Amino acid sequence: MNEQIAAPQSDVLETPQMGMVGRFLAVFTDPRKAFTSVRKNHEWIIVLVLAAAVSIGSYQFTKPIIRKDVIAQLEEQLKSNPNVSAERRQEIMDTVAARFDNPWLQFLGPVWILVVFAVVAGILLFLGNILMGGQTNFLTVLNMYALTWLVVIPETIVKVPLIISKSSTKVETSLALLLSAENSNKFLQTLLGKFDLFGLWQLALVMLGLSVLCRTSFGKSAAAVGAAWFIWVLIQAGLASIGLGFSGA
Repeated sequence: MNEQIAAPQSDVLETPQMGMVGRFLAVFTDPRKAFTSVRKNHEWIIVLVLAAAVSIGSYQFTKPIIRKDVIAQLEEQLKSNPNVSAERRQEIMDTVAARFDNPWLQFLGPVWILVVFAVVAGILLFLGNILMGGQTNFLTVLNMYALTWLVVIPETIVKVPLIISKSSTKVETSLALLLSAENSNKFLQTLLGKFDLFGLWQLALVMLGLSVLCRTSFGKSAAAVGAAWFIWVLIQAGLASIGLGFSGA
């Protein structure tokens, strides 16, 4: 006797049918549903293109401000070094300023985003499968992590107008607001700066997404991802304190 066994209703609900656009929108309206519908495909490429377009586009609007702030900060650092002559100082500043006129340098952004996608997805796969007992795969994790990068869209919408209106890149949406303007502690500046509104939003999405893919509790995922993230933040703050700045998520 041949009988078809219907899938349990709970399994059907756990794998909702959703198109790419619906999944992108659900990241902001119903992220659990978005992550539950993640598939093993190459959707991450679309997110990479979107993130790169937003990055390059916002840079075009803010390049003069970024250039001004970078040159000013570099000049201040060089003046504090008595071993650098005035001629050498000017030479260094001219070299850095010339880089802003190189159209090819802005395309390093997408390459950097691609590297971040691959490395972080690999770390999340390790955390999910080894530490959390999941059975997911790299491509699915890569797509999930890529979805969290859509947060860059509202972040850009908020920050770019603020940068333009203030004519300064020093626009804070993090705990760095608690520091006074005179505070020059690089370790503390970097540490508090990582507790950014949009960065924490993305971090929470990563925690939720990994818990969904690994079919485990949000608390377990938050503990594993949060610990790895905080270790990375401490490393970046330590490097900044010795003058080795490193940008990253």
